[in-house]
Amino acid sequence: MRVVLTRDSVCMGDDVDAPHEGVWVVDENVTMQDLLEQSAGYLLRMQNACWVAYLGYGRADGEPVALFTHEWSRPRMLSGLDITGQLGTHSGKLEIFWAYRSQVDAESLWREMGGSQAQPLIL
Repeated sequence: MRVVLTRDSVCMGDDVDAPHEGVWVVDENVTMQDLLEQSAGYLLRMQNACWVAYLGYGRADGEPVALFTHEWSRPRMLSGLDITGQLGTHSGKLEIFWAYRSQVDAESLWREMGGSQAQPLIL
């Protein structure tokens, strides 16, 4: 399966490389959680920054699926979303967009967006 990642630019100098596309080829048996964890390594490490993952290319207009900050060891999935079998439904291609949120408390944002304190962190 082909996975295409894009992310927001975080400053004017970062715009030079926009849309910050990364392309991977992965086994179709990989889980969404695994993909999001791998793709978090593609994000810029910045203090007080939070990244929100959406399905789609270069846009944040659907349901968010996960949040990540470099203060956490891995992305946290948002509860209540049914992404079981998601990878097999994308005709060999999946697009993930990471939206940048600065100066936010990631824990609070995660709870506001549907995260749960009781959710296991092993994804």
